[in-house]
Amino acid sequence: MPAFLAILFAAAWLIVGFFVLRYVVRRRFADPERADTIAGVAAVVLAGAVFLIEYGGGPRAPAVATVSPAVTPTPAPQPTANLRDVSADCQHLKRFNGDGFGTLDGFESRLTGVLSDRARVSPHDSLTVVGWAGDHSQKRPARAVCLVVDGHVVSTATSVYGGLRPDVAAWKHIDALVPVGYGITIPAELLGRGPHTIRTAARSLDGTTALLLNQRTVVVK
Repeated sequence: MPAFLAILFAAAWLIVGFFVLRYVVRRRFADPERADTIAGVAAVVLAGAVFLIEYGGGPRAPAVATVSPAVTPTPAPQPTANLRDVSADCQHLKRFNGDGFGTLDGFESRLTGVLSDRARVSPHDSLTVVGWAGDHSQKRPARAVCLVVDGHVVSTATSVYGGLRPDVAAWKHIDALVPVGYGITIPAELLGRGPHTIRTAARSLDGTTALLLNQRTVVVK
């Protein structure tokens, strides 16, 4: 806070504090002059403390924002207008090759929409993973994104692709990488009880399929 504003603020506290404290002190001391003296001293101390808190004893250096370099961009909400079902492209996949281009951001809560790195779900619930992926060689949207559980593609999962991720395009400085968001949902009962390693794989436009680098853990309890 600038010095003049801090002075005005402290002065207001001085005036208000004096009358409030005088009222309180006069109820304890019969001598009005003594009560006024005590209230005045207390009000000055209070106003001084307010000034020091607000002004800090001198001009403050401007705040400098520090930004840690991000490994992946912050997940952004994905509008559904461009989403398409790509589940059929995940049928009969058994081999992976090439480099992954994208990330599995995490598990999305069905109730709150909050992302988390780990999940514990009931067999009666569904599991949804979200993230982004693209064609590594073309640096364009991929053909499809598939769910991989414990090293095996789950062809029964519902995979939608094409969510808008302008944060990814800005991060990579490639405008074509806006519609690269994905969401994959599967009933937890199909996974079986216990812990499972969850990954995703992106199918490129040429048909090759690459595992994305990161993985997450889910426990079906």
